[in-house]
Amino acid sequence: MAESYIDFGPMGMLVPIFLLGVLYGLQYRYVITRTRHLMFAFGALPVVLKTASEYGLTVVKVLGSSITTFGVFLVAFFLIAPYLYRIIQNPLSIKRDESQRSVESIIAAAEVRLKLLKASRKLEG
Repeated sequence: MAESYIDFGPMGMLVPIFLLGVLYGLQYRYVITRTRHLMFAFGALPVVLKTASEYGLTVVKVLGSSITTFGVFLVAFFLIAPYLYRIIQNPLSIKRDESQRSVESIIAAAEVRLKLLKASRKLEG
């Protein structure tokens, strides 16, 4: 921000700061309105907008890191978030099927053992 003051003066420095604010506002609006998974959006917004709190850096670094972070967020959001969302919505879906099968197999094995035990007792008695 200091470089804006040096380059453009006290009134002209407000233009780059305003444009950065517009960029952050557009990023925020996009993340909140265009996503189906708001839980991930609210979790990612502090990371995406972290560069807004870095006052000591040059505008080039702030702008570059902001655009890069937002790009990485978009890629991760469209590739990873749907998968994670399914896991969170139904956390034991895979394990539940396997555990259900294992419970059914245990019950079936117990029934077979019980029948064998009854049959052996009939033979003995």
